[in-house]
Amino acid sequence: MQAFAFYITYPLLYLIALLPFGALYVVSDVLYYLLRLSGYRRKVVLDNLKNAFPSKSHSEIRAISKAYYR
Repeated sequence: MQAFAFYITYPLLYLIALLPFGALYVVSDVLYYLLRLSGYRRKVVLDNLKNAFPSKSHSEIRAISKAYYR
C-alpha cells in the first residue's frame, strides 16, 4: 500500500518541482482560496490567536488569520 502511494505521489511532486516560480505562485494562490473557502481549522486558528493576543480586537485577529493562510 505504501509503495502504491509513493508511485502516485512522487511523479506529481516531481512535476510540481519542475514548475517555474510564477506558476508556483499561481498554485499557492489557488490553494489559499481553497483552504479559505473550506474553513480548514478556522476555529483552531482563531482560538489560538485569541489566546496569543488577548488585547487585539476581533477585526485585528481576523486580519492576522487571513495573513496566516496567505
